[in-house]
Amino acid sequence: MNQNCSALHLPVFTITGQYLGRVVDIELTPQGDQVVNFCVRPPFSVTRLWQKILLINVRQVVSFTKECIVVDGNNIKLPTTASVGLATELPVG
Repeated sequence: MNQNCSALHLPVFTITGQYLGRVVDIELTPQGDQVVNFCVRPPFSVTRLWQKILLINVRQVVSFTKECIVVDGNNIKLPTTASVGLATELPVG
C-alpha cells in the first residue's frame, strides 16, 4: 500500500459508522515494503488514563481515502506491550 505515509492521523471508522480513533503508527513487514497493521489510538476518555492502541490489520480495510479509513471491525485486537510502547511514542495530531 503506497498510501502508508498519508494514513498517519487519519480517522478510522467501522463499516457501521463507529469511530475507532486516529492512526498513530504503521507497522510494516520486516522488509519495510508492505503495511501489516495500522495502530489506532481510540478517543481519549477521562476515566482511562492509560490508552490502549488498536491494531487494525491491513486486510480489514474496506475503504482508504484521504479523508478517512473504513474497516471491518469484527476482529480488531489489542497489541502486545512492545507494540504499544512503540506506537505511543509518536505525537498525535
